[in-house]
Amino acid sequence: NKSIMISTYQHINPSQTTNKSIMISIASSSCRSKSRLLLHLGRYNHIHRSISHSSSATQTIPAVSLGLYTQPDIPVYSIGSTILANVNRNYVSRAHPKPKPTFHIKHALQMVLEGCEERRVVRQERWDNYISRMIDKSEDKADPGLGDYRNVDENVEIVIHTGLDPRKPNQLVRGSTVLPHGTGKLNKVCVFTSAASPGKNDDDSTAMVEQLTKMGASFVGAEPLIDDIKNGNVSLSEFDRTIASQDMVPKLGQIARILGPRGLMPNVKLGTVVPDTSNLPAAVKRQLSGVLNYRVDKTGNVHVVVGKWSFGSEKLLENIAAFMNVMQDNKPEGNKGKYMKQVYITALQGKGIKIDLKTVDPGSAFFMVDGDNEDKLSA
Repeated sequence: NKSIMISTYQHINPSQTTNKSIMISIASSSCRSKSRLLLHLGRYNHIHRSISHSSSATQTIPAVSLGLYTQPDIPVYSIGSTILANVNRNYVSRAHPKPKPTFHIKHALQMVLEGCEERRVVRQERWDNYISRMIDKSEDKADPGLGDYRNVDENVEIVIHTGLDPRKPNQLVRGSTVLPHGTGKLNKVCVFTSAASPGKNDDDSTAMVEQLTKMGASFVGAEPLIDDIKNGNVSLSEFDRTIASQDMVPKLGQIARILGPRGLMPNVKLGTVVPDTSNLPAAVKRQLSGVLNYRVDKTGNVHVVVGKWSFGSEKLLENIAAFMNVMQDNKPEGNKGKYMKQVYITALQGKGIKIDLKTVDPGSAFFMVDGDNEDKLSA
């Protein structure tokens, strides 16, 4: 077996070039009528032969001009452009990884849903095997009585990598919105209102407390409720949203260090602080309907749940389109560069899939467009 060394140049930009060395080993297989070429790409300080620039890489170069020495039973006359085209590629390393493939939003969503379905089947099979083993171990061979398996309805999430710097106050993105089909999560609401104060026993205050309780609020109270949360009598796991009237906000300072780190502090931007007690029923109804809160984290990413696997592709696409429009409408004024850089979609237990940005950017002509119509627009 013999080997030769050649090198190619590939222009990355007018001010920078990259040297690449290619080692081509000629080896004979068990059958004399065949031969294989083993290609190896690496960088070498010593350059044996040069092919001038990338324009020459597409030409067929005689093997003799490259100094090829081989055995007589393996005739090699030239190195074709196909070999050079396969080798002349970008350098891949840990610092320069291979770029991830991007998919149309509908194709990416379909891949996520198919992954959810495959995991559901695997989980069901494991449960059935577990039940069969339990029956075999029991003496009376009776059903252990565990019932049917409650399979996981995985959340479908999207992650938006923005070009924002959250440390600057004019580049913050935070708000809430109601998706067309909700998020599939049932919120537990805690309401702070002066109508539930011990000193107020009038009919209007009593009727308000009863109305909020019937609507589905888990807790409705005033100062006694604040004391219970402060003393630990009411667990924070018993509610995940809080609503307060404007007159109760100063009193919530006693438990601000308890609610704040968990994201439970009422906020005007999220619509959880209402100016008057009469607006509480509408705010509670909005929170119970599946309102979605979003904000940019310290790394410039926005994570949101747009639905569940059981929604299906059509409802999930509508939720995604609605949220992307909300993100575009709430673009901060301080953003000078690119607003949305990358978008990924994933499921609760699945891997992230990179989405073609133009198919989810409301400012693009390809926003939520089918693949066939996208080809027509490109033409």
